[in-house]
Amino acid sequence: MLNDHTANTGEMAKASRIMQHRTIEAMDGLHDGLKGVMQTIQRAAGLVVQKADDVANLAVQKADEVAKKMDDFASKVDDFAKNVSDVGKKVEDASTVQTAQQRKLVALTVVIMFATVLYVAVNIFAALEMRQANDIQRGMVAATNRAADAAIAANAIQRDMVTATNKAAQAAIAANEIQRQALENPRVATKPNQK
Repeated sequence: MLNDHTANTGEMAKASRIMQHRTIEAMDGLHDGLKGVMQTIQRAAGLVVQKADDVANLAVQKADEVAKKMDDFASKVDDFAKNVSDVGKKVEDASTVQTAQQRKLVALTVVIMFATVLYVAVNIFAALEMRQANDIQRGMVAATNRAADAAIAANAIQRDMVTATNKAAQAAIAANEIQRQALENPRVATKPNQK
């Protein structure tokens, strides 16, 4: 059509409108795909935060239980010390108290170890979720590149659209990197929710 020596502007304008329409459809499809990826990333981040909160609540609950048992135990020791007059009995009871304290410290250590293992499991789960989100995002970038190749072959307007698409893909990858860094540091991960 471009090599035709006649002034066929109507056909050329029609072909231009068709190419513009197809470009818009391709960009709409890309927009929907990137939106889905971002929703997946947000769900994964929310799940990680929820799991971290559950681990923290469990650790606090166990620590409170141990502290209450230690307080009860301390009260019993005080009452016992007031009522006992025999020195030999006090020495024997002190040995018993020390053994009980050591057992409770061992129990507290086990609780802390369990909380640490649970925290590591949550981090592993978060890493797997982020890896899956990265795979989806890489697939979307590959689809974007194919759409960009078709747009470059069409006309100069489509080349501008591909440039914008590549910038959007880089921004999405940068956002994913920021979220990954935030998930590696739980203190930073809670800041976006506070804003």
